[in-house]
Amino acid sequence: MHTCYIDGSCLGTPGPGGWAVVVLGDEGDPAYISGSRNHTTNNAMELTAAIEALKNVPRGSTIEIVTDSKLVIGWLSKSWKVNHLHIARLIADYHKTRQSCDVKVTLRWTKGHTTDQWNNLVDGMARLEAQTLRHTLCQTGAC
Repeated sequence: MHTCYIDGSCLGTPGPGGWAVVVLGDEGDPAYISGSRNHTTNNAMELTAAIEALKNVPRGSTIEIVTDSKLVIGWLSKSWKVNHLHIARLIADYHKTRQSCDVKVTLRWTKGHTTDQWNNLVDGMARLEAQTLRHTLCQTGAC
């Protein structure tokens, strides 16, 4: 069993964004994965983190994805209505990746910005990715 904490961050909507995942498993040390994208949204970054979580556990794993986004849980497990094509594409990518990686997933909500150390960590990692991208873009005159 692996537990994957995920989060996304965006500086503006759309704007530079970051995503982060911490994978906790029985094998030992946590794995830290993060990245960034320009011209994105917070929800897109949350979904990207969920997809990356699937890609970073062994094939055939059972995982629990922990997020502070009730919206992401609704989209991924309850077929909530989606109003934006880019979000619908990410949801489809999530389900395709889950199937191709043969991963069994449960989703769990945690309250953000409280005492959950792993949620706070991925929040900070995602925000740092977005801030670093914004800084890089501004250095090149693209902000």
